[in-house]
Amino acid sequence: VDHDHDGLRNRMEFALDLNPKAPSQGAAALPRPEIVTVAGTPHLSLVYKRPATRTVRLTFSLRTGTNLATWTDVVASEEILSETGGIQTVRLTDPAPLSAARTKFARLRVVDK
Repeated sequence: VDHDHDGLRNRMEFALDLNPKAPSQGAAALPRPEIVTVAGTPHLSLVYKRPATRTVRLTFSLRTGTNLATWTDVVASEEILSETGGIQTVRLTDPAPLSAARTKFARLRVVDK
């Protein structure tokens, strides 16, 4: 359900501490992709913010794909980059290195525990 018609379902807005009754606060509030180097090799990651208390009720995971129609669940490494006022900045990194010839997309998946 997306009561405010901003393209984000209520569960995702709850998970990211956004208001489900008002359109999202723009791209800064959404997960953002990053390329990180692990052992000299580039990897795709997502960085997002969440209240630390949300992990009691929700599971956050990474999904990747080479198109926007088919997604694969990934066992990503999770790193808490910072925590301020109960809000964590988290990075999920795909264990598979990026290939120069492949297009790769990532998205955040949030489900109830």
